[in-house]
Amino acid sequence: MANTINSLIENRNVFNLDPTDRVAYFTAHPDDASMFMAYALDNTAKLIAETGSEPLHAYIASNGEASTKGDREFVLAGRRREEAIAEAEYFGVPKSKLHLPGHPDSKLGESYNHSVLTRDIDSFIDGNKITTAITLGAAGGDGHSDHVATHHAVVSLQRNFPRMNIFSLNSKGRGEIVISKTNIDVKLGGLALNSSQFEINRNEENVDNGSLHRIGGFVVASSQAESLSPYKHYLEYESYDAH
Repeated sequence: MANTINSLIENRNVFNLDPTDRVAYFTAHPDDASMFMAYALDNTAKLIAETGSEPLHAYIASNGEASTKGDREFVLAGRRREEAIAEAEYFGVPKSKLHLPGHPDSKLGESYNHSVLTRDIDSFIDGNKITTAITLGAAGGDGHSDHVATHHAVVSLQRNFPRMNIFSLNSKGRGEIVISKTNIDVKLGGLALNSSQFEINRNEENVDNGSLHRIGGFVVASSQAESLSPYKHYLEYESYDAH
């Protein structure tokens, strides 16, 4: 189990991973990884690349088709899967290690759906011999019922995989492991790949400051900056509980 770490500076191995570990992250929707877990995943992916370990795996429970943001035709057509694939690749997950089962968005907490989700995650963990799981927290990061359901599904399976280490997001920032922001562009770059949900683009020389904001190496629409405000602390750091 991980040691308490107050901030990430040089040491990328915040989860005390062994070169033989097989690591997976579990989210409910495309964009969850970037919004809530980008710093942890970026550093884990870099560590894996340096050690030549098994590539990172990803399990994204739904296609995010219930989103009311962006182009509805794009979203309803299930094309957020394309964004999920791009985001996973961004964090070093090859397509062969990405699982997109398409469980019903915004309904993962319903009894039957949650049972199906839990069984599917069980099969994914067993089939891929996952030894370390990184997932959303008990509060879901922002209280979303799908996020909460994903957390409970993963954590409940520790009874079946008692040697598997699980690290879940602590939305209050009080977890055993706190990963400080090393480069905000890591998080914004992932969010930018979810273009149906976020108006975030690489920095441009000519910017109308009345409608756009510069954050790191990106340009963010003013309306988008306002919608990101409730998630401000996730841009600064991520905190995880060890199970």
